[in-house]
Amino acid sequence: MNTSLSMPAWQVLLVDDDPDVHEITQLVLMDLTFSGRKIQFHSVYSGEECKAHLAAHPDTALVLLDVVMETDDAGLATVRYIREQLRNADLQIVLRTGHPGLAPEREVITGYEINGYFLKTELTAQKLTSVVIGGLRTYQYVKALQQANALQPEGRPLAAHHAPDLSSAAAASDAGVEAAIEQSLRSGQYRLQAVSQFDLGCAAIAAIALLPEWPVPDGWMPHTEIAGSIRRPALITEINAALLRRACEFAQAWHADPQAAMSGPSRVSVPILLPQVAGAEVSALLALPELLRQYLRETGQPGNVLDLQLPITMLGTATEAARLACARIQEQGASVTLADVGNTPISLANLQRLLPDRLQIPLGYVRNVAADAKRAAIARAVIALAHTLGMQVLANGLASTDELQFFKWEGCDHGQGDVLGAAWETTEWMKAVTRK
Repeated sequence: MNTSLSMPAWQVLLVDDDPDVHEITQLVLMDLTFSGRKIQFHSVYSGEECKAHLAAHPDTALVLLDVVMETDDAGLATVRYIREQLRNADLQIVLRTGHPGLAPEREVITGYEINGYFLKTELTAQKLTSVVIGGLRTYQYVKALQQANALQPEGRPLAAHHAPDLSSAAAASDAGVEAAIEQSLRSGQYRLQAVSQFDLGCAAIAAIALLPEWPVPDGWMPHTEIAGSIRRPALITEINAALLRRACEFAQAWHADPQAAMSGPSRVSVPILLPQVAGAEVSALLALPELLRQYLRETGQPGNVLDLQLPITMLGTATEAARLACARIQEQGASVTLADVGNTPISLANLQRLLPDRLQIPLGYVRNVAADAKRAAIARAVIALAHTLGMQVLANGLASTDELQFFKWEGCDHGQGDVLGAAWETTEWMKAVTRK
């Protein structure tokens, strides 16, 4: 039996005052299906007609909404009506405009609860297909999560983290760490070092990894350790935003240096945090592509100057959101490195769905790898898996020539660590590299 015929169609609404836009859109997407279901398109020609249609059809999954129709802000007014009057937070809203001057992207993205913003001239047939499928996939994920939560026994939310109770002393310590990190973020008083990641085949710089450190009451805390002490998901997003902005600025300065150009194109690799609060990972992941888009635009940099390091733990709690976020990051030209592969179990199916550009072998499986058979077996397995799936591999924390030779011999693509080059404060790193 054809499941696309037996299941209800996805409902997509086209809102535009130009009949040609409706005709072309439906022609391009005529035979499109998603997840075994057909897609049914409906057309209205004004903001008011859109409001009426959505009130009568609450099962609409996606709306492609023009901005300028009966008024210059008809589309934006409609967005507010959907979110505030209809209280429909699930509907995916993608704005299409032919008048970007009347609705600048940054103002619209930050001021309205929308899920995408595109110029009509940007939407090729392939891009339009990606926008529709991406919107439906997000809607499907939201609905599946709601349904799963509804099936949980009362008082037991989905994917709750059953961590042991914190003692009052531990809670107070975390609160002190969080306050110190927030203060240093506001003042910009945190350390940001850079370390070269080398191509192990030709010894060229493949990427520049940023290594933040944060002042806490008893010293400095590495970036990889702070997530467990931060209870507010919003602060995690602010930290990610600050580091993405700094990475874009660093990339801009690096690629503008005439001496740097001699080293070839290199990405700046940014470590991304996810909140360790139940359910908050999804919002943090889905916010990343828009943060990336914002800072690339502000600094005038192409996406291919950045690499985002995402923690592997996201695959256990937010697999679909991780897949969506990675796809939208990669669509902008940035690459994705999945960090700390080997530290936690990983599903091959989930890894195939995510398709990052690189897998990072953590320091724990790099140190003494040449003398430890178990570590060597894990490292070889990660390298073989990555290459089978068309991904590269980064060995993190190379400290000896024996470790370096092991990973070269095994065909590892990139390496980072003291044996290749120490970390420097970012401005000092650039001076040191360009002097060579």
